[in-house]
Amino acid sequence: MSEDTQPNWIIDTTDADFESDVVNASQEQLVLVDFWASWCQPCRLLAPNLEQAVSRFNGEVRLVKVNTEIAPETAQSFQIESIPTVYAFLNGNPIDYFQGVIEAEEISRWIEQLQIHREIMAADLLTDTDPANAVAAWKNLLLNDNENTVLQIGLARALSLSGESEKATSVIAKLEERGFLEPEAEKVKAMITLTSGSDDSDLASARRKYSEDSANNQNAMELAEALAAASEYEEAFQIAIDVYASDKLGVGKTAHHFLLTAFKALPEDDELVHKYRRKLAMLMY
Repeated sequence: MSEDTQPNWIIDTTDADFESDVVNASQEQLVLVDFWASWCQPCRLLAPNLEQAVSRFNGEVRLVKVNTEIAPETAQSFQIESIPTVYAFLNGNPIDYFQGVIEAEEISRWIEQLQIHREIMAADLLTDTDPANAVAAWKNLLLNDNENTVLQIGLARALSLSGESEKATSVIAKLEERGFLEPEAEKVKAMITLTSGSDDSDLASARRKYSEDSANNQNAMELAEALAAASEYEEAFQIAIDVYASDKLGVGKTAHHFLLTAFKALPEDDELVHKYRRKLAMLMY
């Protein structure tokens, strides 16, 4: 296909334009980068297959061609030693690649998987910002692949964050029927346990009971659980630590289990998790 006749989703780029043509563009759509050279016969064999596959997606996928003779700095930055090499970019980063000559059908299947990956990334981001709408996004993805555990875990997380803990629990329970849970599913299960079954009135009631009898460790744990459900983690963790320190063999067992569940539910790099893991470890040994 000549440069004059190629569609606007197939372009050539240079060292100077690579960031705008690829890195920035991949924030909006999947971008494939074809590293090739004029002297490379396999590159010439791959080119029509690649263009045919990309054209099937009617502009949803961009193909950017990098002639390694014209853009040597870009080729060097990706340590291109063998051509043709094709990279896939999403959200400014390379996420996959292949080398050599493959047929258009195989390239199309690869692109389809990359597009699904893109949709999963979008649904995952939406889960953190708008979990109610994310539920619909995950369900839509599951229509085409209802046995996909990644999608099921994503749906459970969105359901949990949108307050539909019973439905989230049902999704996780179905996954548990296999006899195991993936780490991400365990994290969602822990989050459901941590945040379900409590509201503002429960928190107010728990605070009132605790203020009336703060020496009662059961009251303290009810307050810790209500605080965690309201995402007030630091106060919840400190109360649980105090309970464990005062009564390791009694209600302290509940406090210990509560803390481990909370640590599992929150991100591993969370500062509070690190802080209270250390506090718990110091009390245990």
